[in-house]
Amino acid sequence: MQEINNEKEKLEKIEKESLLKKAELEASLKDEKNAVKLVNNYLKSFLGHPELYLDIEEEGASKKISKFVVKRNNQKAKNLSEGEQSLIAFCYFLATLKDISNIEEYTIFIDDPISSLDSNHIFYVFSLIDSEIASKNYKQVFISTHNLDLLKYLQKLTKPTNNKKYNNKYYLIEKKLTANGEATSIITRMPTYLQTYSTEFIFLFHQIYRVATEDQSDENYEVFYSFPNTARKFIETYMFFKYPDFTMKNDKRIREFFGGKLEFVSFLNRINNEFSHGENQPDRLFKPIDIPEFKKNALIILDSIRRNDEEQYYAFLRSINALPHDAISKKEDNILVNSMGTVS
Repeated sequence: MQEINNEKEKLEKIEKESLLKKAELEASLKDEKNAVKLVNNYLKSFLGHPELYLDIEEEGASKKISKFVVKRNNQKAKNLSEGEQSLIAFCYFLATLKDISNIEEYTIFIDDPISSLDSNHIFYVFSLIDSEIASKNYKQVFISTHNLDLLKYLQKLTKPTNNKKYNNKYYLIEKKLTANGEATSIITRMPTYLQTYSTEFIFLFHQIYRVATEDQSDENYEVFYSFPNTARKFIETYMFFKYPDFTMKNDKRIREFFGGKLEFVSFLNRINNEFSHGENQPDRLFKPIDIPEFKKNALIILDSIRRNDEEQYYAFLRSINALPHDAISKKEDNILVNSMGTVS
């Protein structure tokens, strides 16, 4: 009788374990289905790929064994590109984060999520990072990338609401050779110019602004030394942005914008054809740079932008967090630029 009872207890234990395992499998399958639903929502809503989706296929007699299948237009997807693989993997990673309840104890590390993606998808991936990760209260979030477009977007990451302890910091991984010729890597702080400027265009404007408002010294001599090339590149870019007509010559764009005043045309010709080149006048390279003329030229550029497009001029100032250039020379501490671009 005792043996029968022992066998009965064993069977009951096995049955209980089987029921528990069944419940776990059903819960797991339910979680997987929820994850798949979320992945497909990301692919459709954020990334614009409604034709590409994740599905679950159940296998075995009990239909309790499942596997993920990528489908395209209701057929098993074949020959997925590296970009498509990256998108699906990243979306699934985001979906798994939804299972975390105590996110403030978790550190997230994302390694180059935009590998093999075009510029449109880079922005969409950034949008997902911003809405699903950066705005949450994770303990820490690390994002690595070698893509400058993604870096530009990451400078605009949303910080968690009502959490002042978060402060975005930027670093570079530099590869160096040791004295023995071995490759090594070190982590260093990212240069300020990469952290501050979302585009090279704004960087160029800031360099011109500095020439117009600063006195040359040992600390900023490189800004003045490189002014001719900086000004030429900025003017060419700005002129094409202002007059995007391929049939229009650059000289005509300059005359249209800066006006026909002789001194303006003369200085622009010197910027475009003399100061920023050395092959025709190599002797000029052996002479000191003309600081007073550079400052005058920088002021002409800034004055012309404000005269022709005041709204954009003040937008430039806000992008570098600066006062109007003539306010600096007057040293009026109470002058502020408000959001409307007016001076008070």
